[in-house]
Parts: sequence; structure tokens; C-alpha cells
Amino acid sequence: MDELSKKIQDVKNLIENTDHILIAGGEYLSEQAGLDIYGPMFTDNFQDFIDRYEFTNMYNGTFFPYKYSEEKWAYIARYFHVYLNFEPTQLYKKIYRLVEDKDYFVITSTFDEQFYKTGFPKSKIYASNGDCRHLQCSEPCHNELYDFIELIDRMVKQTDDKRKIPRQLIPQCPKCGGSMDLHLTTNKNFIQDADWKKQHEKYGRFTTRNKDSKTLVLQFGSPKVFEKTIRENPKWHLVRFMEPKGKIGNIGSSLFKPFKKNTEYLNRIITFEEPIEEIVDQLLK
Repeated sequence: MDELSKKIQDVKNLIENTDHILIAGGEYLSEQAGLDIYGPMFTDNFQDFIDRYEFTNMYNGTFFPYKYSEEKWAYIARYFHVYLNFEPTQLYKKIYRLVEDKDYFVITSTFDEQFYKTGFPKSKIYASNGDCRHLQCSEPCHNELYDFIELIDRMVKQTDDKRKIPRQLIPQCPKCGGSMDLHLTTNKNFIQDADWKKQHEKYGRFTTRNKDSKTLVLQFGSPKVFEKTIRENPKWHLVRFMEPKGKIGNIGSSLFKPFKKNTEYLNRIITFEEPIEEIVDQLLK
């Protein structure tokens, strides 16, 4: 049996014998699923902005210092319109099939809603970075959130050939009349509303409740996030899917230096750099 086949079999055994599964999904997972901010999703929908500003990916336009707010909101609305109307992807559906019969929980930094769209119950998802469905006062002068979906559609439909929305569509706080922001943690005044707090607490209870149980973490991207957790919980295992550019050469890697006095936990980490869907397909066999 070659090394890759052995790792896949080891993960199959872990999934079969674990009591709980924590899924950590980030941008890398969505890119692998087809929501590629550099690929056709970007070039097919933002050519006018690319021609004007030479953006190289979708993120460029979200933080660009536009001269006109009408143009800024035109870009933001189109950005989230593309995400929210992206079809449920096969990769997310397959991951759901992988864990649906287990006690699982999801923590995700994405806001494309693929987990919701492909079968994962909202009650089992903690979207740690907020969501793109709501706006908040940028101050904030109060803690209420406002639906952004209907306004997104109007902005997209009314964007003119100069990449601008009508000025009257620029969102303003209904309380103080000031500017509005997205309900995302990129906003320094991010509001931790009741729903966000509820899921944050559920995530905390899941990890605390299972700290002494056999628990498997399936981590997609962000290679260092759960290393400390695995080291501190002897019954936990980590399977991480990483971009090849984040390759870890060996156990002596600098990533592990803080814990080199205790390397036992490294035996409970399995890393894949192959395309995620190829590995998930093998795990489903």
C-alpha cells in the first residue's frame, strides 16, 4: 500500500471509530469547490471593474478606496450577489455525506453559505466571521442588524454603465443617519448579535464537552489553527487539507518548534495536499 492509500485508510478508520467530528471550513475549501476568487467566477462577473482598476481577484475590489460610494456599493452588492447565487457545490455535498451520521459541528470563516445550501443544519454551523446578509451601523449607534438581501438585488439591477448605483440606494443607518457596514468581522465595530453569540457558545460547548472523547477535526486550510488543540487533547485527531504552497517538509519544521518537547501529538495529525475532492471521493468509497 502506497503512502497516500495508507493515509486515506487511516482517515476512514478514524471517521468510523470517532465519537465526534469538528469541521473547520475556510476559503480554501470554497476555492476547491469552485468559488475561485481568481477564476471564472471573478472574470465572468467583474470585467468592467477589471478593465478600470486592473483587479486581479474578487477581494481587491472590496477594500479598494473608491472615490464614489455609489461605485463601492455597486461592487460590494455584485460581490455578494455572485456568492449567494452560486449553486450548491458537489464537494460540500460530499463532505456532508461523510459526516451526516456522526455527532458533528461546523466552524467556518466563509460567508458563501455553501454549508447551509448543501444539507448542514444552520443549528450546527458557527459562521465565525459574520455573514453577508446583514448590514449594521458603522459606529455602531445601536446593535440592530438590517437585511441586505433585497437591497443587494436592487443595487445589482440598477448599476449603470459607469459601475455606479443610484445615490439613494447607498445604505444609511435608520437611527443616526450615518454610514452602514457589512456584518463581517473585517469591521472593527462588528456587532455580536444574538444569533452569532448563540452559535459561538454552541461551538464552545461542543469542544469543551468532547475534550476527553474521541474527536476528529477535519480542517480545510489554515494549517496551524488546531495544532495546540490536538496537543492538549490526547483523544483528538486532526486531518487537514492544505494548499501545496503551505507544504510542511518534516517534523522538524519551524511550525512545530514551540512544541518540540512533546511531539507525540504529531502522530495524531494527517495532512493532505492533494485536491480535496479527490480525497473525499476516496473516503466515501
